[in-house]
Amino acid sequence: MFDTLTTYLESKVSLEKIALYSACYSNLEKFQVPEFDQILDNLVMDGLSGLKDTTATVDEIDVFFNTALHDVLNQHGVVLNEETPLELINLIVSSMLDLIEYENTDEIERTLKTELDSAEIFCELIHLVMYKTVDELMPYVDSVDVSLFSKLLFHIQNKEQEKSTESTLTVIDREKRINALKDLINTTQNYDLLVIDLLGSGMDVGYPYETYVDTIRNKLEFEDPDKVAENLYACALIAEDGFLKPRETILATIDNYITVILVATKVNVRLTYLESVVKRNE
Repeated sequence: MFDTLTTYLESKVSLEKIALYSACYSNLEKFQVPEFDQILDNLVMDGLSGLKDTTATVDEIDVFFNTALHDVLNQHGVVLNEETPLELINLIVSSMLDLIEYENTDEIERTLKTELDSAEIFCELIHLVMYKTVDELMPYVDSVDVSLFSKLLFHIQNKEQEKSTESTLTVIDREKRINALKDLINTTQNYDLLVIDLLGSGMDVGYPYETYVDTIRNKLEFEDPDKVAENLYACALIAEDGFLKPRETILATIDNYITVILVATKVNVRLTYLESVVKRNE
């Protein structure tokens, strides 16, 4: 669609203006604004058909981008004043996208904790990823809903949690865990281990033990003690932190999953057996 718009605008506006519209168009795509391309298409068709003169069509295209980007910001709690140039509106929209990918999350969190008003905090955050200074931005920002900061903080926390659970295993360490799991399956003849489904769905070996257990824990209560032990042992074997001492890793938190002493005792007996027979090739 933008190719059609570019063709129409050639010789009618400057190359700089076309480049700006291209950047605006890209941001509307990234924010998945519904049917914006169809609206632009209708505007261009009106111009091509002669229903409106060139000046009116070009003005309407400019107004459309201005209004659409204002709406994007409004939906996220950011209100700019009407004097804000289109170039700056689009730059702020781009910066909001850049901010959620900003690597220095500590700096974002420090900014969020400052005792400035919400508009100043927003400008400080945006300044982290753009060349405009806070003083240059502030005159254009009327208000910012603080809920935007909660969403940003939630995103940061999720990103940090994902990083903390990323696997850092070497190829050799990964193979050791897979081979140990295969030996557990062969030893117990248990082909219904819950981690098999996890690995089959795309989850890899090498995450923390608790990550695997938290995923399967609701299903453990339906298994007998031996099966519970085998499933927990499988989680420990493929985990980054449980492979070397699977039984010890399991017992450290077993009270979180098993509260009946008799069941816990039976699980421990089975774990002791598994520890003695399953090959781990440390």
